[in-house]
Amino acid sequence: LREFLKVVKPDIGGAAEAFSGMTNLAEVILYSPYKPQEGDVLKAKKLASRIMEALTSGKP
Repeated sequence: LREFLKVVKPDIGGAAEAFSGMTNLAEVILYSPYKPQEGDVLKAKKLASRIMEALTSGKP
């Protein structure tokens, strides 16, 4: 996932920070014994919202 982030980061402008956060969260949940909590779901939803907002706002 980090490799994909490196590839797309220059092209996603203002969404990069939230996308990075989503990538980190996904890696922890996928690749560690950590069990996701309700707070992780809420965090993922907020990050997804920020990503969509940044990508649809037209701001670089």
